[in-house]
Amino acid sequence: MNSPDTRTKTHGDLALIRRMVGEARPYWGRIFLLFTVGLLNAPLALLIPIPLKIAVDNIIGGQPLEGIYLAVIPAMWHDDNGLIIFVAILVVAIALTSQLLSVGQSFLRSFISERLMLDFRAKVLDQIFPALNRSVGSVIREIEEERLILVIVDHLNGPIGQIVR
Repeated sequence: MNSPDTRTKTHGDLALIRRMVGEARPYWGRIFLLFTVGLLNAPLALLIPIPLKIAVDNIIGGQPLEGIYLAVIPAMWHDDNGLIIFVAILVVAIALTSQLLSVGQSFLRSFISERLMLDFRAKVLDQIFPALNRSVGSVIREIEEERLILVIVDHLNGPIGQIVR
């Protein structure tokens, strides 16, 4: 069955996973948020064909709106011109929301991984230099936090900042 080497390796892997989960404990809320943002992308992707269906069936095909579309689309947009505008707005809204979720997910992933790495470096350096009054890890953490702030400010002054303003 299981050799002693396999059991030792499995036990070592479980201990490593337990330790990694413990290190990530301060970030569980952000990790949950990252997971939730990832889950929101799936239903959003299912909305992509709806504007095409409305355009083909109701604008080109000339069929009247039916079902949930009557309740969702305002009455003033039930003619062909209004439906074209609604379809265009819907396509842009879906694409924009999808991109915002992707940017948010990327930002959260980077933030969490950088913070975990920063905390790990600080703990390692505190183990290496325990005799200092002020821990080396706290100095490194302050430097990294200032670097992170400068990167965010740089992005806000760049193309993203132009969109936000």
